[in-house]
Amino acid sequence: MCLSSDEFCTENPGGAPGTGCQSNCQLLSSFDSVKGALDQGGGARNIIGYYSNWASTRTCDGVPSNVVPAVRPRDLDPFAYSHLVYSFAAISRGDWRLTETQDNDREQIQELQALKQQNPNLKTMWAVGGWAFNDPPTQDIFSLVASTPGNRATFISNVLRQLADYGFDGLDIDWEYPGVERGGTEADGENFLSLLKEMRAAINASGRRLVITFTAPASFWYLQQFKIIDMSNYADWINLMTYDIHGSWDIKFNTGVLPHTAIPEVNAAVDMLVKAGVKLSKINLGIGFYGRSFTLVDPSCNVAGCPLSGGGIPGPCTKGEGFLAYGEIDYLIQSRDLTPTYNATSQTMTLTYGDQWIGYEDPYTIAQKLDYVLKRSMPGVLIWAVDLDKNANLLSAVVGKSLIPVTNQNDCPADGVWPRTPPATTATLPCDASNPNGPKRERRCGGPTWGAPTETLCGLDSMMLAAFGHCSL
Repeated sequence: MCLSSDEFCTENPGGAPGTGCQSNCQLLSSFDSVKGALDQGGGARNIIGYYSNWASTRTCDGVPSNVVPAVRPRDLDPFAYSHLVYSFAAISRGDWRLTETQDNDREQIQELQALKQQNPNLKTMWAVGGWAFNDPPTQDIFSLVASTPGNRATFISNVLRQLADYGFDGLDIDWEYPGVERGGTEADGENFLSLLKEMRAAINASGRRLVITFTAPASFWYLQQFKIIDMSNYADWINLMTYDIHGSWDIKFNTGVLPHTAIPEVNAAVDMLVKAGVKLSKINLGIGFYGRSFTLVDPSCNVAGCPLSGGGIPGPCTKGEGFLAYGEIDYLIQSRDLTPTYNATSQTMTLTYGDQWIGYEDPYTIAQKLDYVLKRSMPGVLIWAVDLDKNANLLSAVVGKSLIPVTNQNDCPADGVWPRTPPATTATLPCDASNPNGPKRERRCGGPTWGAPTETLCGLDSMMLAAFGHCSL
């Protein structure tokens, strides 16, 4: 019987996902290189990067400032992402408006929107909520917003107006999480569904092409409050947070130290949605540019499953117990001459020293996550958070090409029709309404020196369209 016997997960190539009973749902046991998949023309359609709006004021204590540098939106590579998500907005009580949460939000959002001048295909979104928003004193606001038709209508009207005012292309709803345990009510699940349904109807009625996404947990405990199948019908995608599956909070479950992004549990989280009837084409896989750290009870017991006494030592830049940015982990490796360990079963990296144990992703394991996405024909990935990387090492693994950090000093300056462009990226002037009869033109930025422009004729279909003034690639 579906969901109640071993037959639920037996191999059956003829089965169809999304029917309520998932066949062939065991973990994919072998992975080709992501490079091979990309070389064959595959690749994630969505590379959704979350930017944390406090990253521009980050400081590091006792280590070089470039370990996890302060990052502004203007420092991001606009060509590496399909979507950049500015995180987070809050919601004001009573009038249900999106509100800024950092003093420099307005300035930073302008920088983010300016990236679209370099890459017109880039979409920008505003994320509202986040884990801390569901803590006191704001933990009841999502519940109140969604609780009545009047509140929902006010919020939706405000959202549509404010997205236009700020120049965003969509909204990501980070309600973590509906339900009583996180300060909500038993009606939250149904009300969240109504909010999405009514927001989609309002967008359709407006004639605008706005993106709606929402984040979903990898934990069944929290996911059970979501009317996930119906919700997926009104959202463009579900951003599945397949990270933080484990952390220092595991001390109360007595599980011992475990990596927070192990592929068997990532796969189980994806299958949990698919078994419920959600289409794989609706699910973006979450990738963490950070690790979860623990303090061991006994330093001599330092493998997965060993007892923990709490979270790991706070990082010098992120400064939170049990959390280390990839840049901080890389600094530990280099400064202490440590050797990470790869675990083939979990497809994660671990690092130990003294009584510290860290589970994290590196470029190799992230490439494996991308290969998983390709093999399951998922639309793409979301990254939390783009400002936690080191020298674009992890981002390079996501996009499958070499990247270098973008700095204002190394940008190629605007030159006539060519916009300011980050190093190691290519500016493109496509055949479109502004260039109806000419070829597509490209120019590579070597940082800070421009290369010579190249020209490529439009394809045959495009040349036919050019006769009518609408050549496009």
